[in-house]
Amino acid sequence: MNVSIIVCTKDRPKELARCIESITRQSRIPDEVVIVHGGCKQILPPTVELVGPTYVKHIYSAAPSYLTADRNKGVRSSSGDIIIFVDDDVILHKDFVSEIVRVFENDADRRIGGAMGRIVNIPRPQETSSFGAVLYQLIRRIFLLPRIGDGRFLPSGSPTYIDYSTSPRDVEFLSGCCMAYRRELFQEFQFDEGFLNAHLYVDDEDFSYRVSRRYRNTYVPNARLDHYLSPIGTKRHETRYTRARMTIVARHYLVKKNFPNMARHSIAFWWSVAGFIVEAVMKRDRDTLRGLLSGVGQLIAGGRNRERH
Repeated sequence: MNVSIIVCTKDRPKELARCIESITRQSRIPDEVVIVHGGCKQILPPTVELVGPTYVKHIYSAAPSYLTADRNKGVRSSSGDIIIFVDDDVILHKDFVSEIVRVFENDADRRIGGAMGRIVNIPRPQETSSFGAVLYQLIRRIFLLPRIGDGRFLPSGSPTYIDYSTSPRDVEFLSGCCMAYRRELFQEFQFDEGFLNAHLYVDDEDFSYRVSRRYRNTYVPNARLDHYLSPIGTKRHETRYTRARMTIVARHYLVKKNFPNMARHSIAFWWSVAGFIVEAVMKRDRDTLRGLLSGVGQLIAGGRNRERH
């Protein structure tokens, strides 16, 4: 199998160089690396260079740049049978690619559509007896909010994030920082650029969930990597108000799209919104609370406008 790695990047030259170096040191060298540079002042012609033993293709995306669109551009510019997406702020351990490819090569029935690796520099959550931590986890469970779990989605549309254990398992959610798919899937699926207006909060959740309805997604603990969350050029620079508002809008879009005409999921979603509000009140986080209420108002206003038309 030919392997392409796609790295979408913006304003992180040091992180990108470190990531590419880890790619060139793989025990299984990828056939190509496609780097999509977002937010450029102008669109430049693609370029190709040799970095160590790896050919690297550079694609330039003019501002404003959105991750979903850049991922789709990367797919169109790649040629591998297996397409691996990694964030520019990750460092792959030397057997990451070989372990991911092994999963697909051993899948004789071609039932596996996607796979993801294990982030090893984020410790596995430990149980704690502190009152605050127990209460926080209880609220997350009661209100069907995103939490650590088995990699599957809750009725509210919130994911349970894999706990990075050492046991392989089938999952519904693949993390955008270290996910891989068979090339033929992109004849059926694309990253939904409708998430552009929601600041890309749940695009990887949406894509991996849709794939899981037709194929198996699997967690590969032996495909290890480190993820150093960079504060540069990410939504981490957004205000708590904006982040809360866009979280509500994006999650509503995901539920409405993937669980249509199902009252159970709609009720569960709005129950989770109540949970977000309860959390914000308990933390006395006024900015987050204002953002959540603004997101709710945006959804209500949007529904009224659709009714008028």
